[in-house]
Parts: sequence; C-alpha cells; structure tokens
Amino acid sequence: MGFKLRPGTSLFGNMTFTPDDVVNSPPSISNILSEYTLVPGEDIVITADGVDLNGDPITWSYAESSDLNGSTVSQSDNVFTISPAQEPSSFQLSFTATDPLGAASTFVSSFLKPPTPAMRITTEYNHAPGRHSLGARNVRL
Repeated sequence: MGFKLRPGTSLFGNMTFTPDDVVNSPPSISNILSEYTLVPGEDIVITADGVDLNGDPITWSYAESSDLNGSTVSQSDNVFTISPAQEPSSFQLSFTATDPLGAASTFVSSFLKPPTPAMRITTEYNHAPGRHSLGARNVRL
C-alpha cells in the first residue's frame, strides 16, 4: 500500500490498526533427496537448506519413521549424518524445519539397503568328447 499506519492510529472514527494478525508461513525445505542407498562403512551427510518467508530463524529436527535396525543418525543444526549398520535394512527419516511461531514443514526420505548382487553360477556337464558344456548363468537371489 501507499501509506503506513502506526499501531493504535485511528483510521475512521473508532477503528484502529493493530498488526497482530501477520500471516506466518511455514519454512520451505530443500537439498534433501527422497531416496538414499545405504552402503556399510560410508556415512551419508545431508546438509538441509530451508527458507522462512517471514525471515524467522529455522530450527531443524528429525524423527525415525521406522526402526533404524542398527544404523545411527546424528545432527548438528541442519546437518544430519546417517551411519549405516554393517548389514543395513531400509528405513525412513522425517526431517522438519520449524519457525519460532510453530509453523513447520516436513520432508520424508527413504534410506534403502543396498541391492543384492547377482551371483554367477557356472554349470558344466561332462559329455562325450566333442560336446560343449553349458555356459555361465547369472542368477539374482
């Protein structure tokens, strides 16, 4: 608008302006993927980004949406470190950005166990001379 009013300033007769109903928007969350693959011995470090449209500071947190099955999570402000178990199982984490007035946004990521590698099985048959054996076959268990 083209004018400013101080709190308590009269507009029309006994009507006054008081800025007590400012719309508070939840922070937005970025720089977090929806899926990560767990590799034993390799930490996953996520540096979450967030913007609060009202310019409020953001507090970060996480919650386990399912059992971590031996994997661990540590947090330092907006940096989350996931350390997979030696034999990791899949799980989910919810990352939340909250402003001081309680407006919050949450993003859920899935952490997937590594795919089972294909096994190479070689089958040979002993046939009469001049006959060939069957070759190798790839089998996924």
